[in-house]
Amino acid sequence: LGTWRSSGVCSATDVRFVPNDISPEAMSMLFVNPTTAYRMLEDFETLTEGDVVIQNGSNSGVGQAVIQIAAARNLKTINVMRSRPDLGEITEYLKLLGATEVVTEEFAQSRKLNELVKSMGKPKLALNGVGGKSATALLKQLEYGGTMVTYGGMSRQPVSVGTVRRTIVHVQL
Repeated sequence: LGTWRSSGVCSATDVRFVPNDISPEAMSMLFVNPTTAYRMLEDFETLTEGDVVIQNGSNSGVGQAVIQIAAARNLKTINVMRSRPDLGEITEYLKLLGATEVVTEEFAQSRKLNELVKSMGKPKLALNGVGGKSATALLKQLEYGGTMVTYGGMSRQPVSVGTVRRTIVHVQL
């Protein structure tokens, strides 16, 4: 059928029933966010059970899908999100989805993240939907030869990569 279509003719077997209590906006994201999450976990690194993935924007649609898919694959996740009044509730929700660890941006930009990574293992893959200092914090934690995938820029700040990080630690962007 393609995309961006306002009408079309197709067989009943080619479509799905959508309950009335799901908004068109929510339905439109059902195919984009999980697919984006799946492709990022599948296409950029060879991940095996027990490997660590770190991501920012963890409470976004893509972030939640990453958590669920990673949990189903027995991958460990470090999930970074902004501080907010309902942080406890969202942390609990992300843990129910399968998040291994949920931390704030402030935590991720402190030495505390180094300690957490030491206990879990260095991430092979970083998923960046935010940019700026948040992306730099993820990048600093990658294992030698690890990969950071940038799929968004919510902060509207550039991703800054130092020469040492790119050449000596040999990360892929």
